[in-house]
Amino acid sequence: MSVPFADVLPLIWTQEVTEYAGEYFQFPPREVLPKPVQRPHPPLWSACGSDETARLTGRQGMGGLFGSEGGPARVRQLMGLYQDALLTAPAKLDRPTPRAALMTAGYCHEDKAVVAERGTELVGWYLEQQRERARLVWRDYDPSTVPPDYQSYYERDQRLANGPYPGEATPREVRDEGKAFCVGTPAECIRFLEMYEAMGIEEVFLLCAIGPARHDEVLNTIRLFGEQIIPHFQSGERRSPV
Repeated sequence: MSVPFADVLPLIWTQEVTEYAGEYFQFPPREVLPKPVQRPHPPLWSACGSDETARLTGRQGMGGLFGSEGGPARVRQLMGLYQDALLTAPAKLDRPTPRAALMTAGYCHEDKAVVAERGTELVGWYLEQQRERARLVWRDYDPSTVPPDYQSYYERDQRLANGPYPGEATPREVRDEGKAFCVGTPAECIRFLEMYEAMGIEEVFLLCAIGPARHDEVLNTIRLFGEQIIPHFQSGERRSPV
């Protein structure tokens, strides 16, 4: 789900799909509604997970995609590197203006008690999955053969894989702080997005179908974004969610 702050998914297109009669399945003619399309078309994105990739993405004139899990201080640092490097990118008339986007786990519910319990469970799952990814990525890799330009990734993942560490924030503390993930009530999600908007983030990719999240929970998050959160950012005069 991509949510531009100023211009939210203005164009939806459709296409007709003809019938299909196979040996096992028969599909009647039907209309398909693909993913909404933005205008203007978004730029090519590159994930900015390290200082090096943030600089390289900027020098290439690409859109920068930043993960929120490091918190606002880390995102601000990476965006500064990206924006400085963007000034040196060659002008390309045939490419849309690059934009800065944030990717974050998302969960929204009207009830604070539900958010405190379920939101914490989802944050805990997401944090553990990051550790598990770090364990699996390098599981069968000989450390002596890691290329020099991947050493920083290797070291970062090794530290992540061996966590959590004493004194590290618990999933509940991460959720309660409300700065690493867009998890909360509509008002809390708005505050989270406004914090990153103030840094220069222009779009948000919301990962709301994460891990144990149920289908009804995902739909409720999307509904609340459509009814309260997106209209807040579309309006010239910001309004508080109901």
